[in-house]
Amino acid sequence: MAWGSRSRTPKRSLIRGVHPADLVRWFEKGERLQLIDVRPEAELARARVGVARRIDPAYRSELDALAKDAKLVFLAHHSSGAQAAARSYYDRGFRNVWYVVGGIDGWATMDPAVPRY
Repeated sequence: MAWGSRSRTPKRSLIRGVHPADLVRWFEKGERLQLIDVRPEAELARARVGVARRIDPAYRSELDALAKDAKLVFLAHHSSGAQAAARSYYDRGFRNVWYVVGGIDGWATMDPAVPRY
């Protein structure tokens, strides 16, 4: 920050993490959300969460048409990739944006049907 300028409180990011077990509870309660898998096809072939949908151009268009308060949850191999994808939607005006803590790797620790890689 330049000398003489006012101190500003940094904006708190509204992108939040959700642990896989909590995400399962959301589904069990019937919460409306989009679980968006942003991993490459090669990774999808190795491990998949059945309720997640792979992002592609058609799905991107569907997401862009949703209300800005729609709950979007991003899944990658680890948290950082999902956070980056979530950030891109937050920057486009979406305000209920989440990422899966630990990514597919974290999911695999609670769901033996999903292999770790």
